[in-house]
Amino acid sequence: MTQGVNAFGTFFQVDDGLGSYTTIAEAMDINGFGYTRASIDATNHSSTGGYEEIIASGVKRSREFTVQFNFIPSHPTHNMSTGLLGLMINGARRNYRMILPTTPVATWQFLSEVIGFEQMAPVDGLLRCSFTFKPSGAPTLT
Repeated sequence: MTQGVNAFGTFFQVDDGLGSYTTIAEAMDINGFGYTRASIDATNHSSTGGYEEIIASGVKRSREFTVQFNFIPSHPTHNMSTGLLGLMINGARRNYRMILPTTPVATWQFLSEVIGFEQMAPVDGLLRCSFTFKPSGAPTLT
């Protein structure tokens, strides 16, 4: 039997800079969150069969990822003064966390900047937006 977990109920939160987290309103899909580790090419003239050899001990890198929202321009977590738009414009680095709906609850926490914003206004749909994030440093999963 599968042990898969329904992703519905995942919360995306931002730290106010003083250690208090606020859930960002109307989060929808979170795509691309992750980390990679660079491989270093160690191939040499004696490599067996002429196949590459790698050492996976290179730099660990965060991936840019996006979060889509039902866009509410005046909401304090979206707007240009206190929201994600303001954080992006000001280049503010904040701690973020994703609270996953698992048992027990699992939480990703990481330092990040908001590096992109895109708005969608479909003829037959809701006003939406996506923000792009770029974490910095090591994440934690608790």
